[in-house]
Amino acid sequence: DRAVIETSAACGLHLVPEARRHPGVTTTLGVGMLVDDALSHGVESITLLLGGSATNDGGAGMAAALGYRFYSKEGYPFVPAGESLWLVDRIAGPERHPGLATTRITALCDVDNPLTGPRGATYTYAAQKGASPEDLESLEANLLHLAKLLRRDLGIDVLELEGGGAAGGLGAGAVGFLGARLGRGTEGLFEAVNFSGLAEKADLIITGEGKIDRQTLHGKVVCGVLSHHRPTIAVCGTSEITAGELGADAILALDRETGVRGTDLFTYAGRLLEETVERHLRTLKPPSRRRGA
Repeated sequence: DRAVIETSAACGLHLVPEARRHPGVTTTLGVGMLVDDALSHGVESITLLLGGSATNDGGAGMAAALGYRFYSKEGYPFVPAGESLWLVDRIAGPERHPGLATTRITALCDVDNPLTGPRGATYTYAAQKGASPEDLESLEANLLHLAKLLRRDLGIDVLELEGGGAAGGLGAGAVGFLGARLGRGTEGLFEAVNFSGLAEKADLIITGEGKIDRQTLHGKVVCGVLSHHRPTIAVCGTSEITAGELGADAILALDRETGVRGTDLFTYAGRLLEETVERHLRTLKPPSRRRGA
């Protein structure tokens, strides 16, 4: 009675060859198709896992797959992408999938970025999806335009949503078009595995991601781990911030620790991780134990 949808399986950056990446032309249409399929099975709840997208369309493509109609000034319906949202003059929702009214939908994300602004979807993530510096201003304006239409035509304000900027604005789109509840992915995952209980018993926690930078500070898994206030080291391919800024006991950046750069970091990641972590652990003193423990 429950469907779990990894949105990046339909609109993930890893699905687009590097030379063809551009968040102005990619779409979340496939995410809507997955939601439609789940609804057709009569599930009682749907959980959307947001992140890793190649898109910047605010979930408009997803909405189109579920019966929403986007009309131009001339009255023609079309499916907008990130760079064509400005052409939308009106959003109509009467034809949306009937199952949306009766199915509980939760969207989980690991960031707290709003839809627009300096910390929004465009200025934080679009460049790594293939957008040029010249593209950012128009992509940002287009998401703002979409938000205004959602408020005017559907009566939903998504501009201030924490996490609305996740997955190219798909967080805001899930709330605006699907009536979803937006939650923190780290909290959902930690609850599922009883992470708090595990962390309480741990002498040391090792966490990490591919690149630790300012984005990491916006609620990603690494920050969720550090919120448990246990001795923690973070491992990554490269880091743009210090351990003090992150709040970790140490950051082990493989490029800095090993001197390996570029694609070799990916090729030899397993061996480099093992050697780097082992070398660091050998420098640590074992925790003191109470007698009889």
